[in-house]
Amino acid sequence: MVDRRTFLQVAGVASGVIAGGTLSATAAGAAAPTPAAAGPLVPTSAWKNPNGPVARVLVVNDNGGDPDGLVSTAHAVLSSGGQVVGIVASRKVYRFAPNPTSADQAKAKTDELLKVMGIKGIKTYAGSMDAMTAVDAPKDSAGARAIIAEANRTDTTLPLYVTVGGALTDVASALQLDPSIAGKFTLIWIGGAAYPAGGAGETNSSDDPIAAQSVFNNSTVHIWQVPIDVYSQALVGMSEFQLAMLPCGKAGGYLFNEITARIGLFRLKGDSYCMGDNPLVLLSAQNQVYDNAGSNGKFVVRPAPTLNADLTYTDNPAGRPIRVYTSIDTHLMFNDFYAKMLLKYAKR
Repeated sequence: MVDRRTFLQVAGVASGVIAGGTLSATAAGAAAPTPAAAGPLVPTSAWKNPNGPVARVLVVNDNGGDPDGLVSTAHAVLSSGGQVVGIVASRKVYRFAPNPTSADQAKAKTDELLKVMGIKGIKTYAGSMDAMTAVDAPKDSAGARAIIAEANRTDTTLPLYVTVGGALTDVASALQLDPSIAGKFTLIWIGGAAYPAGGAGETNSSDDPIAAQSVFNNSTVHIWQVPIDVYSQALVGMSEFQLAMLPCGKAGGYLFNEITARIGLFRLKGDSYCMGDNPLVLLSAQNQVYDNAGSNGKFVVRPAPTLNADLTYTDNPAGRPIRVYTSIDTHLMFNDFYAKMLLKYAKR
C-alpha cells in the first residue's frame, strides 16, 4: 500500500518521465524531445474512463451498522466504472448490542456521509424497518420500490448490479412485489456462511434468514455470492487505514473516526479491521478493461443450494447456476480506494 508522500512523489516522477522522454534515453545522453504543454504534476481528480461506466450500481447497505458499509459506499460513489443510481439504507440487527439500527437511521447516516464527501445528485431510500416473517410476505418500502423502478428502466442498456452488504430483506421483497425483475439485474451479496455446510452465525444472513431463503429458494435472480470466508479476507491494518484516510480532509477523517468509534464502543481488540463490504465495489465497478464481468476475484459456478431455516446449505443439483467467490483481489481493491480518496480530497 502507498502513503500520501510516496503517492505524490511517484506521481511527480511519472509526470517527469512522460514529459522528458524515457529514462534510458536521458541516461544515454540523447536529446530529450520537446515536451508537450505541461499539466499539473499531480492529477487533481481520479482517472475516468472516457468510454463511460460499465454498469449501473444500486447500493443496498446497512449504513447505520458496521461502518465498513460507509467505507464501501464511499468507494462506490467515487468509482466511475459503476454509475451509482441510488442507495438503499437497510436496517441492522446487532447480535451483541441492545438496540437495532433502523432503516431511517441508516438513511440519515448515508445522507451524512454524502454531505461530508460533497457528493450530490444520488438519491437515498430507507428500506424495510422489519425482517420478513414468511417467504411469501414481502416488506414494502421505499427501498424495495427503488429496486423495482431501477430494474424496470428502459432508457438505458447498461446492466444493473444490486450490491448488498447487509440483509436481503429489500431485495427479497422487491422480487416478490414484482417477480418480473428477477432477470433484469445481478445481485452481488456479501453474506452467507462458508461452503459446503453453511450455517448460522454469519451476520448478513442471520439478520433476515427468511429473506435469504426467499432469494435463494424462491426466486430466479442471478446471484454472485461472497460468503464469510471470502469477505473476511478484506483485512486492512488500522495504521495503514489511518495513513490513507487522515490526509484526505473531512471525508477521510470521517471514515477513520467511524471505524475507530466502533472499535471503542464495542471494546474490540486487535490492530486490523475487516472492510468486508468493499468487495461489492471490486466486483461491480473495478472491472478490468478486457473483462467487465467481475473477474477481480476467483469464483466457482455451482447450482444454487437450498438454503435451510438454520442457514445450512443442502446441495440442489437442479438449482440455477450461481457464482460463489473463493478469493478477492484485496490489493487492487484497497489501493484503488486509497488513490481515489487522495486524488479527490488530499491537499496539494
